[in-house]
Amino acid sequence: MKASLKQRIIQYGLYNSFFRLFKKILRHLGIQREVFLICKRNLNDFSPNITLHKDFHTREIFAEDFINSSVLKIGSHKITAYNILFSKEGYHAYGVFTTSKVMVYFGWISINEGVLPGVTDDDLISNDEGLIVNAFCHPDYRKYGIHTYMNQYRLLKIKEYGKKAGVGFVLKENIPARKSQLKIGMSCNEIIIVSKIFGKQKIRRIKKKIEL
Repeated sequence: MKASLKQRIIQYGLYNSFFRLFKKILRHLGIQREVFLICKRNLNDFSPNITLHKDFHTREIFAEDFINSSVLKIGSHKITAYNILFSKEGYHAYGVFTTSKVMVYFGWISINEGVLPGVTDDDLISNDEGLIVNAFCHPDYRKYGIHTYMNQYRLLKIKEYGKKAGVGFVLKENIPARKSQLKIGMSCNEIIIVSKIFGKQKIRRIKKKIEL
């Protein structure tokens, strides 16, 4: 599931793609700095208004769906990581399938904890919030608006679990993800800055309004 250079340029834009590449080089040298936007949506008045393309359907997915995925080609290390999430209470995954039952998208929600996978295990959400996290859509199917629909779908699931707000963490440079959050009524009034120098990590939360 590694993104090609072309896919990264489409996702981040030319400038941000090379900026991400520069950051990757710094990570190999032991230096890391990332800025995540904390996007939130009040769910009390949340009413879905985006429909899924007629050639697709969605349902909750489980470990065997990842194992049997033929198009997304999920590696064994990823499957191991997802099995860990399935073993935790409060994590649920949802997939989008073609009419021929091929999974082309998956995304998770967490209703018990809000961590940044691979960054920090600190819980970054409150008890009345749920998190949309760790989504991927096959590049050939991104033109169908699946990401935006499934962000909405996952917020609805979070609401069904009794949460008052939905939260998403988005990399500052990920412009398509920011636009997708905006389309479902999310806003950003806070950011997280993660800095790591030679293994020593520092996390700062800063109140700052960011236009999506």
